[in-house]
Amino acid sequence: MEVSPLTLGQRLRLLRQKRGITQKAVASMLGIRPPSLCAYENGHSEPSVATLNWYCRYFDVSANWLLGMEQTEGIKVQEDVKEEELIMETKEPVVLDAGKYFTAEDMYKLRKLLDILG
Repeated sequence: MEVSPLTLGQRLRLLRQKRGITQKAVASMLGIRPPSLCAYENGHSEPSVATLNWYCRYFDVSANWLLGMEQTEGIKVQEDVKEEELIMETKEPVVLDAGKYFTAEDMYKLRKLLDILG
């Protein structure tokens, strides 16, 4: 097995930067504080298995690539993703008119409905 020159933290940062996403936005989607994400990217802390799974699914990469067990990966990056669109992915409640709160689950259901109608 070949060892990749990129560390796990460098790969996490690479994925985030390729999408043009801030640490704050990714941390919000993961439900963690930005300093924790910074520690992952700098190699000062290791992310949980759940966090690694989220990265694999969100950025469409293999766990083997993320963990450095594969040299190359067809990273599928959507260049047109805007940070504003990530609001839909946040784990924090979203406030709309009349002070009503929508959780991430509510927003997910709304997106699914709009996709069906769309």
